Amino acid sequence: YPLPPLYLYFLALLLRLGGGLVSIQLVQVALGTAAVGLVYRTARLWGGERAAWLSAALAASTGALTFYELLLIPAALDPFLAALALYLVAAALRAPARTHSLRGAAAGIALGLFAINQPRGFILAGGLAAVLIATRRARLALLLAGGVLVAAGPTLIRNYLVAADTTPISSHGGLSFHIGNNASAGGTHAPAGGITPSLVTERQDARRAAEQAIGRALDDSEVSAHYY
Repeated sequence: YPLPPLYLYFLALLLRLGGGLVSIQLVQVALGTAAVGLVYRTARLWGGERAAWLSAALAASTGALTFYELLLIPAALDPFLAALALYLVAAALRAPARTHSLRGAAAGIALGLFAINQPRGFILAGGLAAVLIATRRARLALLLAGGVLVAAGPTLIRNYLVAADTTPISSHGGLSFHIGNNASAGGTHAPAGGITPSLVTERQDARRAAEQAIGRALDDSEVSAHYY
């Protein structure tokens, strides 16, 4: 995949069901509202009712979350997916050892979906697994890792079958890094090194520039690596 695919499938599903711009925005607002509820429940598990209401109020008043809910970009799903994963991890940790298996695996699946939408979700999953291992909860860490593999594994398999490439999620990371960090970067999606800032042409421009610089044909992961 050139871009993380979850949000594309999310849009495709809603459009297939007959939705339009407004209905997509309404679904995203509903997911954002659910994220606030999940923040409340997570905080209540750890700190009680007062902490839960304070955490929910802070989440609900975070302008960036409500802003992204109305845009057709992957970040619209991030608050819900992250809040769901963290709630399930908290619920698994607070549950008796004999009953936390399902919640631990579900948390891993939620983190895997988050990673399919934003590959940095792997960093969150790895950090949580490391903390669990360090606190002698290795079984829960394995359940978490298994859930991530169940959710994100098909994307890796698809990339290998379609493009003979082992990129876990998408091959756009290097180009995004270059656009945001090159010498002329100004904080916007602007031309960089002859790469037109367009979803239609930037992949072709990036491949052509990378292959000219290296002097041979490159696969998708090699093109991405060139721009880091």
